Amino acid sequence: MEEKTKRNINLRWSSIIILIVSIYILSFSFFPKERLVCSVSDDAYYYLQISRNIAQGNGSTFDGIGKTNGYHPLWLFILIPVHFIVGFSRIGALRAVFVIQAIFYFLTVIIILRGLKRESDYIGLISILAISLYPRFFHILTVGLESSLLLFLLALFWFYLIRFFNSKGSIMNALILGLLLGLVILSRFEAGIILAFITLIFILIFRYRNWKIRTISVVLTSGFTAVLFILPFLIWNYVSFGHIMTISASLKSSFPHPLFYYNYLMTYPEYYIGVILFLFILFLRRNTTSDRILSDIVIGILSLIMVISFLLFGRWAHFSHHYAPTLLPIFIFTAISVEGVYKKISKIVSPRFVGTIIILFLIIFSGYSQYIVHKDTLKSFRKVSFEGAMWASENTDKSAIFAMKDCGTFGYFSDRRTINLDGVVNDFVYQDYLRDGRLNEYLKLTDVDYIVQHSVPLKESDYGVYEQIYPCRLYGGEGSKLELKKEDEVFRSQFYVDEGGSSSILVIWRFHKNI
Repeated sequence: MEEKTKRNINLRWSSIIILIVSIYILSFSFFPKERLVCSVSDDAYYYLQISRNIAQGNGSTFDGIGKTNGYHPLWLFILIPVHFIVGFSRIGALRAVFVIQAIFYFLTVIIILRGLKRESDYIGLISILAISLYPRFFHILTVGLESSLLLFLLALFWFYLIRFFNSKGSIMNALILGLLLGLVILSRFEAGIILAFITLIFILIFRYRNWKIRTISVVLTSGFTAVLFILPFLIWNYVSFGHIMTISASLKSSFPHPLFYYNYLMTYPEYYIGVILFLFILFLRRNTTSDRILSDIVIGILSLIMVISFLLFGRWAHFSHHYAPTLLPIFIFTAISVEGVYKKISKIVSPRFVGTIIILFLIIFSGYSQYIVHKDTLKSFRKVSFEGAMWASENTDKSAIFAMKDCGTFGYFSDRRTINLDGVVNDFVYQDYLRDGRLNEYLKLTDVDYIVQHSVPLKESDYGVYEQIYPCRLYGGEGSKLELKKEDEVFRSQFYVDEGGSSSILVIWRFHKNI
């Protein structure tokens, strides 16, 4: 009874500590408009605009012209009711995104803490919170995309899997497992599919001795439940677009043709190192009797396969939030390692002194990390995209149609139909026009009035003709290009310094669709 009471007190205080960081994430929703706009990815506005269109009865479309499936559906479904709740306020929906992310973060850390049980106390918890504030990890938690949802679902799945492997393998347990797998797949397709295969194989290998023939029924029930859960979306994809995969996944991945992007090892080393260290810890603990060892191995293998798949198939638009699945093992590894170091040193030196030093270090680490997060936030094309969107909403006709690469921010805030020239929220037909060099024809068919381009180099801002290339990601090749004349320029943003340190501007040109 005394131990249970102590555990409840620990959970209560832990919840309060976790709540502090969650409220910090939520506080972003109170930022001034310009700062708030730059606090999420440009891709986040694809989700906000598509979900807004669905809520308004316009269907699954970003530009209001053609249908798209360029998203992970579960995050999109969560955003649809948000627009009703905020009265279709564009900035209100963006503020709500941070509330949702704060909730997912709170639940994720609580679940991890419950799963670790006695292996991690306050020092381990504070280390998780501190590393959460590391810029790239914090990006995953607050980017406005499906990554915070995915991390929460993976933590929930990991926690349930601990109990599942130690259960009697009932059909009800199998149904719940299948349901969780289905949710993970809908939150990030490739991660969910890999997780499903690993989990079902592990059940067959490690539980057949205990469950005998019932193991087969458990695997079939879990797999069938997951398939039933995701089947409607896959059928809709095939019927509407002729493809099971989404357009965004088709453009960003070269699967099954490996291209070997070794530069990701240098660009995102913390994720690869984190996964390797987690697997190393698992190897050292291979003979442990811990009831969660199989669950840890499943998550570790998932993360390993994901980072390897990025090296082999991640051909374009590869960012930190794609590594969301690796954050769970990194959090677990951090909590166990820091707690372990604390306990070992505390046998030699005063525990209070050691704990104070570790906490002070983690506080300094957290503070510096957030300094990095905030200092360059406005160094982003999203700032001038918002500026251009405000100009478009005030100076162009409501029926005007724009076209732009990286057009999430502009399309969402301009309240103008905006065609994405990257192709990630279009249909597959657009890629045919790019492949054949017929972009001009496509723009005329869709009745485009204006072309927008961010990151126009300062040295090229005084020009006669500006040439912009639009690669065809689906089929490869040079794609198409547009020649944009200075005489057609109708808007030029203020200069800004982008993430690469270059001075750039955003420009809007009138497009002569009748020529």
